[in-house]
Amino acid sequence: MLNAALPALNKNITITGPTMESGRPSLAVARVDMMGGTPNFSVFSVNAGVSCVIENLGIQGGKADFGAGVNNQGTLTLSNCILSGNTALDSGGGVYNNGTLYVLGCELTNCIAEKYGGGIDNYGSMDVLNHTDINYCYADYGGGIANLGASTAAYIDEATVIEQNRAWKQGAGIFDRDARLTMIGGSLSYNECSDFGSGFGGGIYVTGSAVVTLTSVDIRGNSAATQGGGFVVAVGGSLTMSSCTIADNKAPVGKGGWWVTGSTLDYSTCSIDLTKQDVKKD
Repeated sequence: MLNAALPALNKNITITGPTMESGRPSLAVARVDMMGGTPNFSVFSVNAGVSCVIENLGIQGGKADFGAGVNNQGTLTLSNCILSGNTALDSGGGVYNNGTLYVLGCELTNCIAEKYGGGIDNYGSMDVLNHTDINYCYADYGGGIANLGASTAAYIDEATVIEQNRAWKQGAGIFDRDARLTMIGGSLSYNECSDFGSGFGGGIYVTGSAVVTLTSVDIRGNSAATQGGGFVVAVGGSLTMSSCTIADNKAPVGKGGWWVTGSTLDYSTCSIDLTKQDVKKD
């Protein structure tokens, strides 16, 4: 239990926690708010130029402007970690990445950011692999993941589940602006954009010069209060979808399936159920 910040990780290191018989972490490193007297800090901070591995740990209760759970400026591998209950006053509730990030078989849950990336806010290079779950996270933009910037790239593999996240405004599952993102397999489902008037893209919101490729992704049961329950591709964005399933998405006052405006969408090989959703292209 922490009531003051740990020193930033400034040299190459591997931190390994114990596990239960199930393989889940049995130890958590947690910031604890002692009657309001605990200062704000990230649970872990990784300096630029440093390579770190953190495995088999819970990371809880962080509260900081950026990266409440982990603020990474170096090269970081998170393996079999559970990040929960972390709150960013700006961006990156679970993780803020401005370096190189590998997320392997982790769970990010109940993490909050006031602006971008309730689960993860990525401004660098990121791979999300090995049955990672991102759920019940919240932000204005990118409840699960925000992927931002022209030099930013993200790869998400087939076993990743991004479900039950919320965004007040755009991209409850994923918000991508100007960045590259590839997702192969996995699920973008039951995410919700809740603001009437600015709630767009329940599953994913793609904008700016973003180039996004989704292959064999299940996009199901997402909702947006305004337009594009499944997804939105806004001005300048490019979304290519292959062998995806798009079903049961909704937007009570707009287009439930998706909304495309001034941008590029290719979904020619996808399975689409239009019985409960409709589409719009401007």
